[in-house]
Amino acid sequence: MKDILRTERIKTTIIALCLVVFGALFASLPETSYRVLVIVLGCILIALGLFWIIAYFMMPLNLLKTIQLGNGALFVLLGSLFLIIPSIYLALVGFGLAFVGLQYITFAIAGARAGAKGYWYDLVNGILQFLIGLALIVLRYTKTAQNAMMICLGISLIIYGLFILCSIFMLHKVYVKVTEE
Repeated sequence: MKDILRTERIKTTIIALCLVVFGALFASLPETSYRVLVIVLGCILIALGLFWIIAYFMMPLNLLKTIQLGNGALFVLLGSLFLIIPSIYLALVGFGLAFVGLQYITFAIAGARAGAKGYWYDLVNGILQFLIGLALIVLRYTKTAQNAMMICLGISLIIYGLFILCSIFMLHKVYVKVTEE
């Protein structure tokens, strides 16, 4: 049991350190990291789409066969668009943020109607996400929007990595205390 916990702690520490390093790279080199991110995502989507299309022709007839072909074609198309027009990625992120922002706003309204405390946090979060999503959609062709998104992503990764590191060390202290008793 002790070995399992030790290996998990080591793996999680490595992941957290990688998050911090990638976050620092994204925040310090936003233009380069945006281009690399879009190229890598485009290639992954194309490879995944080709996998789905090959699986469509290799599998026997079943109900999911049409879904496989549709997913494959969609992923290849989306990956190709990422490689041809990199600003499409910002538009998709913008639509995603705007959609999630609208969800948070509706949760906040439902929470306010139910008399829940702290609904204002969801409301403010939803409004901010919706506005940032709209800004990314409108400003997707500008370098400023790309740089701002990559800097925010880098800062988020750094914070998340540091949070994981702190959690690991706190849990390790608790583990040591419990095993000593």
